[in-house]
Amino acid sequence: MSNRSKPGERVFWVAVVAVLATSLMWVSALAGGALLVTHFGPAAQALVVLRALGHVAMILTMRFWPALPLFALGGIMLVLDYLTHAPLGRKARRV
Repeated sequence: MSNRSKPGERVFWVAVVAVLATSLMWVSALAGGALLVTHFGPAAQALVVLRALGHVAMILTMRFWPALPLFALGGIMLVLDYLTHAPLGRKARRV
């Protein structure tokens, strides 16, 4: 990339690197979890995944705190959508 490149190109490459770094983090967290399962059982894998999710939430909170109400609203909408479409123990009627 030259010094005369467009600013949009630089933003594009920063976004590509961010996506690849995030993917690498998730793959390493899941691989570490799989390795721990072979030694300690399924509880260790859940701990690794929860820790990775905690790190992501902490980073998002530090960087994008003004968007937290939108994330909360999105989470509430997902939960409500799940609850309205969940069978709640009732069996579906066959027609």
